[in-house]
Amino acid sequence: MVEELKFLEQFASSGHNMIELEFLLQTTVCDTVVYNLYFNKGDCKAIKAAMKHRNWHEEFYNKNTLECYKVFTRKLFEVVNAHIPVKKLRTKNKCLLCNRNVKRPLRSEIENGSNIVLQNVTAIT
Repeated sequence: MVEELKFLEQFASSGHNMIELEFLLQTTVCDTVVYNLYFNKGDCKAIKAAMKHRNWHEEFYNKNTLECYKVFTRKLFEVVNAHIPVKKLRTKNKCLLCNRNVKRPLRSEIENGSNIVLQNVTAIT
């Protein structure tokens, strides 16, 4: 990740040195599929009935709050997935670490022909 680490002269009259480094970041492109739940076309009455007819006392017996929450959310997701239609919207080929907030400043720096500067990176020796 870091190559060519160089210690430069001291910064002004302080005892701190400046460093120069080359930071390499390799990313991979992955295919992500975006799914959307259509709640307006789902059967809400069936969800309500399925959740109402569960014996929650038995489900939560001798469990702490976190375990009860996990049981509840798991059962809720099972019921929602059974009664709400899911549609595949699109497939994205995107870089995992490089989102819009990272790409915009890099693109403008490259178009201007200037050096790319990493902000909020401090290294004091």
